[in-house]
Amino acid sequence: MWNSYFKFTFIRNPWDLFVSSFKYRFTRDLKQLQFPHLLLHPRGAWQIYRKINYLQLKNLSERKVFSGEDVDFYFNFLKNEFGIPPRSGRYQYHYVFDLEKNKLVDYVGTFEQLETDFNNIMQRLNLDITLPYLNKTKHDNYQKCFTEKSKQRLAELWELDIDTFGYTFD
Repeated sequence: MWNSYFKFTFIRNPWDLFVSSFKYRFTRDLKQLQFPHLLLHPRGAWQIYRKINYLQLKNLSERKVFSGEDVDFYFNFLKNEFGIPPRSGRYQYHYVFDLEKNKLVDYVGTFEQLETDFNNIMQRLNLDITLPYLNKTKHDNYQKCFTEKSKQRLAELWELDIDTFGYTFD
């Protein structure tokens, strides 16, 4: 039955994904520690505060250029918080291939060509759906957000995705 379904997933340049995810995560958490959200959701705010203090969160949410230490911090934060890399299944690679390296999906779209790839999928499925635009973060182009050291550090940590999908920093 599995083979009769059309399966697809989307991947994203790891450097771009890092910046967007970092900004989204820490900007969202910062808002949850501010009034009036703090009063409306004190339990959620406490859960965030236990992991990271307000001043560190504010500093991270305002970061424009990431250092190698920032890359390591966020990598470890994701690992501790969610089991995202290196736990199996959390690299983008694991959304596309199983443990025996068999391809799991019929179509791999990219965030870089999101609208085109989404439209191709809708055409294949004979659907007329418009892609909504959600979870937008404000940040510079990812290429402006890394030092040489942080660029290389991210390449080391996300090497599996970068090599598999042919991503480059440029």
